[in-house]
Amino acid sequence: MMSPGQSLDHQRGAGRLGLPARQGWDRMLLVAVVVLAACGLALVMAPAPMATLFNRVAFGTASTPVPDGDARRYVHLAHAVLGAVMFGWSITIGALVRGPLRRREAWAWHAIVVSLSTWFVLDTGYSLATKFWGNTVLNAVLFVMFAIPLGVIHTQLQPTPVASLDAPSPR
Repeated sequence: MMSPGQSLDHQRGAGRLGLPARQGWDRMLLVAVVVLAACGLALVMAPAPMATLFNRVAFGTASTPVPDGDARRYVHLAHAVLGAVMFGWSITIGALVRGPLRRREAWAWHAIVVSLSTWFVLDTGYSLATKFWGNTVLNAVLFVMFAIPLGVIHTQLQPTPVASLDAPSPR
């Protein structure tokens, strides 16, 4: 039984464990979305400095193994395209977080988790296979930024109604 002034999150243990209330988890998730968006936008707006940063992470040096000229411009193009996709993806995740996930609609949680998990497995798997350890670590940090609040939010989801097998189908 909830006492007056006690939130549902507190009843579920969030307050008792010293964890942020429901809105705190939403904010943490939005911070992860902003980080993702900022990285994506930086890849588009500043491909050369971001390539230098990527070289530090991937190769352990600021110098690039890519020669000047068309090859380097192509790498910058690839980074800019990657950044644009990251930025667009963050807008989609942010819209889900601010709308249906805030209402704890299970479908939105599943959409975000499947999207992030697919990215993580593919990107990190390739990074491991090609021994780009820096990118693997970067992926893990970003994944954890999303996974912690999503894990807690999972316990707060609204139950999904199950349609009866006898119910007439909608027309």
